[in-house]
Amino acid sequence: VVSPQFQAAKSHERTKRIHLSTTSQSRNSKVLQKNIFLEAPRSQIAATTQQISTSTSTSLYSTKSNESKQGITSTLISQLAIVALKLRLATQSGISCQVNASSRSLLLSSTPSIGPVTVRGKNWGSPLGLLTCRAIEAKVETCKLDMNSMVKRRKLVLTQPAEGKAMVALDGVDFGNFLTHPLLLGQSPTLSSGHYYNTNSHENNTDEAENDHVNGSGKQFEFQKEGIKIEHETGTVIFYGTCMGENWRCNLTRSNSPQGGNKKAIVTVSHMMNENSDSNEEPTSTLELLDIDAISMELSMIMSQFFNNIVFELDGTFLTFQDFKIHNKRKSYDGGTALPTLLMALGITVKKFPSPGLEF
Repeated sequence: VVSPQFQAAKSHERTKRIHLSTTSQSRNSKVLQKNIFLEAPRSQIAATTQQISTSTSTSLYSTKSNESKQGITSTLISQLAIVALKLRLATQSGISCQVNASSRSLLLSSTPSIGPVTVRGKNWGSPLGLLTCRAIEAKVETCKLDMNSMVKRRKLVLTQPAEGKAMVALDGVDFGNFLTHPLLLGQSPTLSSGHYYNTNSHENNTDEAENDHVNGSGKQFEFQKEGIKIEHETGTVIFYGTCMGENWRCNLTRSNSPQGGNKKAIVTVSHMMNENSDSNEEPTSTLELLDIDAISMELSMIMSQFFNNIVFELDGTFLTFQDFKIHNKRKSYDGGTALPTLLMALGITVKKFPSPGLEF
C-alpha cells in the first residue's frame, strides 16, 4: 500500500524533472538562436565585403566607368574650348569641339595628352571684321594640356605646341579680307631692286623718278579687297592690286603637276590699263618708261611664292598654306544663294591660344 505522502513526493519529483527538461530545452533553443543570430551577420558581412570589393574594382577598372569619367573630362575640355572661341569671335553661327581623351592619362598625368581634337564652325568673324570665313574645320592629333590650369583656373594652357590641319571655306569677301589683313602686310610680294624701265626710254627718265623706283617706293604689291571672283568652271580665283603705280590682274590657279610638290598655287599676273585711259591714247609717261613684260613675269613668280610660302601668325597660332580647290555648293552656308567658294587646306601649329580681347 502506497501512502499518500509517497505519491505526493513522486509527483513532485516528476514535475521537477519535467520543469528541468523544459528549462534545458529552452536554454538550448536560446543558445541555438543566439548562435544563428551571431552566424548570420558574419555571412552577410562576408557577402557585403565581397560585394564592396567587386564594386570598387568595377568602379576603378571597368571600361564602362572609364568611359563615364572620360566623357565628363572630355566634355569639360570641349566646353572650355567653345567658351574661349566665343570670347575671341565677334560673329559666328556655330561652334563645336570634339575631344578624344585617354582616361588613364587624364587621371594620372598633370599634363595629359589628349587627341585628336576637332573644331568646327560656320560664319566666323573677328572682332574688327578683318578676318572672316564661311566655314572651318580644324583638327590637331595631339594636345598636351596643363591639368592644374584647367581645373583651378578653367583655362586651357598648352605645355607644348600642337600641330594639325584645317580646311577653311572662303567666299570673295572673305578672301579679300584675308589678302588685305594687316598681319600679312609684311609678307606682301615686293619686286626686287632691279630696274624695270624700257631700254629706249631709260635715258629720258629723270634722276628723281629713277631714285624713287630704285629706293623701293611703289615696288610692294598692294592687294585690293574688292572685285574678287571665284570661278568654278575655270578653277580660277581672280583678284587685283597695284604696283609701280599701275593696276594688275592676278589669276590664281592650282597646279596638278606631280613635279610641283608642295607648290600647289600658280599665279599669273597681267597688266591692266587704267580705267580712265583710252586704248587709243598715248601711254602715260610712267607707263612709257616701265618694262611691263618684265614686271609681269617677276610679279607672277613672287606672287606664286607668296601663296605657297605664306605663314599667317595670330598671337601664337600659325597657319601655313598647303593646297586649295574651288567648290560649288548646292546650298550656301547661310541658307542663301549658293556661290562658288575657295577651300584652302592649311597647316596649323598652335604654340598658345590667342589672348582674349585680341583685336584682329
